[in-house]
Amino acid sequence: MSTMSTEQPGRSRRRVLIFVDHYLPGSNFGGPVRTLANLASRLMDEYEFFIFTSDRDFRAAAPYELPLEQWIRRENASVYYSADRSLSNIALRIAEVKPDLIYLNSFFSRVTIKVLWTRRSGRFGGIPILLAPRGEFADGALAIKPLRKKIYIGLVNTFSLLRNVTLHASTEFEKADIERRLTKSLRMARAAPLVASDIPGGATLTVLERLRRAPKERGLIRALFLARASRNKNLDGALRIAQQVNGKVLLTICGPIGDQAYWQECLAIIKAMPQNVTVTVMGAIEHEKIPEVISNHGLLLLPTHGENFGHSIIEALIAGCPVLISDRTPWRNLEEAGVGADIPLEQPERFVEFMQRITDMDNETFSQWSARAREYGLKCVESPELLAQNRRMLDEAMRDAATG
Repeated sequence: MSTMSTEQPGRSRRRVLIFVDHYLPGSNFGGPVRTLANLASRLMDEYEFFIFTSDRDFRAAAPYELPLEQWIRRENASVYYSADRSLSNIALRIAEVKPDLIYLNSFFSRVTIKVLWTRRSGRFGGIPILLAPRGEFADGALAIKPLRKKIYIGLVNTFSLLRNVTLHASTEFEKADIERRLTKSLRMARAAPLVASDIPGGATLTVLERLRRAPKERGLIRALFLARASRNKNLDGALRIAQQVNGKVLLTICGPIGDQAYWQECLAIIKAMPQNVTVTVMGAIEHEKIPEVISNHGLLLLPTHGENFGHSIIEALIAGCPVLISDRTPWRNLEEAGVGADIPLEQPERFVEFMQRITDMDNETFSQWSARAREYGLKCVESPELLAQNRRMLDEAMRDAATG
């Protein structure tokens, strides 16, 4: 890791300046961090990435022990860690980098709000903007602080703050969510997030490999809830599903606490669990350790109220772990593929039935599910079309702004 200068005469690669509320080495902010890290890694030969972000992890009290308030090189991007989210600091960073594209991550971020309002007055020299809401227009996400969000959406539409801004939708579902809430005739680009297909730390075992050492027991399930403990992720729903399963249920909760009041509700459910269910709370962990955690479990349980992508879902599949999720994600028809199930939240009994099915499986049958899950996951992330989609998205955002 080193400090660096933004002055590079005769640069050969176009520059993308990314604004995101939190970034590596943080692990509490979820999918966007991994999406952007993978984007920089996969396209670094074609674009030069600069990332402006917070000086600390999501909900962390202390800043990182890193050089702050300066550009430093971190893996495949130049990163500026700052506690100063003022408009003047944002404008200084834009002036330094002289980007060919500004990439905003989060519609409701204060940085995004400042950039859009200031751009309306003619600042930033017509630099094209790409904005990724990251699932913020899903019904479950909008139900959190709904009045504040409704007012802001209304202001954005009234003052046409998204004129000539390209909106990034990860899926057709997210595209439809965005178009329901924002003014029509939006400029839209769709590209699925890039996901690393390798598992960090070459010695990490997949679920299938662990089964060869400790075969799955019939009547026992090791389930994993891998997400922020928040109402939108539906941890309470996961707990209620687990408590209805017969057999020995070992449920691990892995992720940061997003809402203390909601967490207390979940703790009350945990305390009332039947004797056959054991709940282990791991809390937030470093992203590098996630594959190891997944590989110790036989089912990802995530009855979420809405995901625009769901990084934990694809990570589980890659590790050979079947998934039990709601039908409010892009991952559909999983039972037909023999890698899991996606079930409507309105049918909780079906969640219990599927989890019971996995619990009752013998080692041979489960090994087949595990093998299919890994094959399915790798096929999804190794598709060359994913890389082409993201390259096309960046190129079109730059080109359309120049011609529009």
